Amino acid sequence: MKAKFVYESIKHLTPRSEQELERNYANLDPDEKLLVGLENSIEDLVKKAIKEDENLKEIGELFLKNKVISIGMDTCVTVRHNKIDTLHGENDEAYFLDFINNHSIKYKVLQESGPGGGWPLIEYTGRARDIIKLLMGPFDSGLDGYEEIEEPEMCLGLEED
Repeated sequence: MKAKFVYESIKHLTPRSEQELERNYANLDPDEKLLVGLENSIEDLVKKAIKEDENLKEIGELFLKNKVISIGMDTCVTVRHNKIDTLHGENDEAYFLDFINNHSIKYKVLQESGPGGGWPLIEYTGRARDIIKLLMGPFDSGLDGYEEIEEPEMCLGLEED
């Protein structure tokens, strides 16, 4: 079940009570609760998910504490003069830049041709919630369910070897 789809379905309901809405979320697996919570800043769902599944604790706590963090990762964008190039890019760079600007995420190009297939290595700095949303992306990653949680965990160095 796609958690995003579940959330979209739930948010269009007009619950008669908080309990009814709670029942809709209660049917989600812990990883789906976490995913919906992270994507939509629903702290209660994040807290429930990490209570139900210890494996989700690190990313959930990082989200809840919301401190400023930095990560470096290769990014599928065109870079020119140490900036993401919105004029010559082929990968929706303008949309990506809008996202990071709207979430107050700062970036610094570390390598114009990085290790990930030659894509630039970029360092991103911002609040944990915004960095997690960047990693989960509204950019159609093709990932689903728990994979969408594993990806940020891996990038944030939370995944065990």
